[in-house]
Amino acid sequence: MHMGDEVKGLRMSVLLPVLLLVWAIIAFFQEGNAWKNRRTKIIDRNNVELNETPPKKIGMLYDDPDWEIYKG
Repeated sequence: MHMGDEVKGLRMSVLLPVLLLVWAIIAFFQEGNAWKNRRTKIIDRNNVELNETPPKKIGMLYDDPDWEIYKG
């Protein structure tokens, strides 16, 4: 038997799955952190109180006083 050839295969069969596992753990933590940040941003936007009244609806259009429209 040639142990020099078998050591390389043994290293790869142990190190490669371990490295992939470490990579997966890091990736899942990064993804979870992104979801958390996005969730807090959505919650913050939902809690914002609007002081404006919605524009009045005229027919199929909204009457927005900031827009110059032709009322023929």
